[in-house]
Formats: sequence, structure tokens, C-alpha cells
Amino acid sequence: AMAPAAVPATGAVVTAPAEVNLRTGPSADDPVLAVLPPGSPVSIDGDPVNGFLPVTANGASGWLAAELVGDAGGGAAPAAA
Repeated sequence: AMAPAAVPATGAVVTAPAEVNLRTGPSADDPVLAVLPPGSPVSIDGDPVNGFLPVTANGASGWLAAELVGDAGGGAAPAAA
């Protein structure tokens, strides 16, 4: 079932052991918008595309590789199968 468009933002954190690149689009070829340190809080804004999640971090909206993000409870994000 498709989630409704008004789904609330999901609290998550950067679980990668090193800084991660927040990109302008869902590809490693897209320009880097910001660099986020490990543990940065992010909100997941939608469904993954091409292995990247749309997120907002530090007031900036961009894309992070899905495997770099986990929920704030410490578990892996559902997208990181």
C-alpha cells in the first residue's frame, strides 16, 4: 500500500562511522550539498529512490545513501535490507 502524502517525517540518525555526503539528488554523481558528521539527526522525507533516501538535515533537504541512515532507536532503517 502506498503511504499517504501527509506521512509525518521520520526521525533518524546518520549511522555511518564517518562523515557522509548530503547530495542534491538520489545519485552518487549528484553534487554534495552538505557534509554530515556521524550521529547527525535527520528526518526521512519520503521513499527511497535508487538506494538513496530524501532527508532533511540542518535545515537542508537532500539525499543520503539509505545504508548510511538508521532510526534513532539504533536499529537499521527499513530501507537497508
